[in-house]
Amino acid sequence: MRYLDTGSRDVNQTVHRWLAEVLPDATLFACQTGYFGREGLDEFETDIRALLDRGGEFHLVVGSNDGGLRSADLRHVAELIDGRGLGCTLHVVGASDVLMHPKTYYVETRSGVKHALVGSANLTLRGITANVEAALAIDSVGDPDAPFDQILEAILAWGSGNRPNSIKVNLSNIDDLVLAGAVDLLAPTPPNATPAESEQRKKLFPALGTMVAGSGRRKKGGSSAPNVIPTPDGEATDEPDEVASSWGLPGGSIGIVKRLTSLDTKAFRGERGTPHIALPRDLAAFLPMSPYGRNGEPRINVRVAAYLDTLPGTTFLHDPSRSEANITYVGMGMVVKSHRDLRFNYLKPITNGIVDAAARAQVPVPSEGDIAAVLFDDAQAVRLVFVTQEPLLRELAALVTESNGVWGWLPAALATRLP
Repeated sequence: MRYLDTGSRDVNQTVHRWLAEVLPDATLFACQTGYFGREGLDEFETDIRALLDRGGEFHLVVGSNDGGLRSADLRHVAELIDGRGLGCTLHVVGASDVLMHPKTYYVETRSGVKHALVGSANLTLRGITANVEAALAIDSVGDPDAPFDQILEAILAWGSGNRPNSIKVNLSNIDDLVLAGAVDLLAPTPPNATPAESEQRKKLFPALGTMVAGSGRRKKGGSSAPNVIPTPDGEATDEPDEVASSWGLPGGSIGIVKRLTSLDTKAFRGERGTPHIALPRDLAAFLPMSPYGRNGEPRINVRVAAYLDTLPGTTFLHDPSRSEANITYVGMGMVVKSHRDLRFNYLKPITNGIVDAAARAQVPVPSEGDIAAVLFDDAQAVRLVFVTQEPLLRELAALVTESNGVWGWLPAALATRLP
C-alpha cells in the first residue's frame, strides 16, 4: 500500500504518474469521479485505445455537479467506446440535493495484477496533475487481502439498475441530457474580487503550478489533438506554454476555428442585423458569463480586435463607449424567446471597416466557407481572425472536425502565426 500526497509537489505522488504506470498493460479500467474533463483522459488516450483494441473493458461514471460537466467531454468518451460492446460503459449520476463525489480508480493488467486508487483527485487534468490531492494506492501483489472486488463492484453498480439517478450515456442521448439540464449548465459565478484583493491573495498564496511536465498534451497516435499540429515533415510540434488561453479551454487550446456560414457572413453582404458568428454551444461551459438584460440571458462583454488575413498589419476595432461587443447565450435566460444559440456579436464597426479596407485593397471580404479563428487572449479580450486564402485556410480547415465539420479547437501553437 502506498500513500500519495501532492502537498509535497512530487510528481511521483500524482494520480497522473500512477495511471502512467498501470494503464499501458491494462485489460480493465474502471473509474467513478465527481468531476470529469476529457483533458485528464486525453493524457492516456493511446493506452485506452490499446486497451479497447485488445478487447479490454472500460467503465466510467461521472457526476453531474454544479455545471461542471460538458457535453463535449461526454461525446468524446461516447465516440471512443462506441461499438465496443457491453464491456464498455459511460454513466452520468446526479442529484438535486447532493453531489456525486467519489474518486475511485480500478485497473487490472494482462499479468492478472489488480490495482486500485481511492482518494481526492477527480479525473480532470488539474486533479491528476496540479491540485493538492491525497490518495491510497494498492495492488494485489503487495496487498492481496485489500477490497479490490468491493471497489470494482461499487463502480459497476451504477450500471446495474439498482442505484438511483444513474443514466447510461451514448451518442444518441447526449443532446437530451443537455436539454434536461444535466450537462452544459453554467458554473456558479465566483464572488468578484478587486484587483488589489486578488494581488493580496496571490502574495499570501503564490501559484504552485503543475507537477507534470507537458500536461495537457495528447500522445501521438491518439485522436486529433487541439494543441498539436503537423509540421511539413509529419512530426508533431507542441505549443509554447506562454500563449495558452487563460479561459481554461481543453488541451491548452487558445480558441476555436469555425467554418463560416451564410448567416455568419451576412453583414459582409450588406444585409441587416447585428454582425455575429454562431459559436459552438460546447464553448459555453468555459465562458464566465453572467445573467444580462430583461431575460437574464448569460452574457460576457468583450473587447475585440479583428483581422483579415489579406490585410496584414491592419487591426479593426469597435468603440466600446458606443456599444459593447459580447458573447451571449441566446435562449438560455429566464424567459426563452428563441432557440439556443451562442452568439459572438462583434458589431458593425468591425464589418464596416473590413468591407471598406478590402475594397480599397481589392481583396475579397470573408464569405461562406472561409474560416474564422476566435482566440481568447485574456479574461475579456477576443481576437477575431478571418482567413480567406491558402495555405493557412487549408491548414485551419483541417482542424474543423467537431459537429460534422462545423468547428474545431484551435491549437495554441497556431496563435503565433495569426495576426
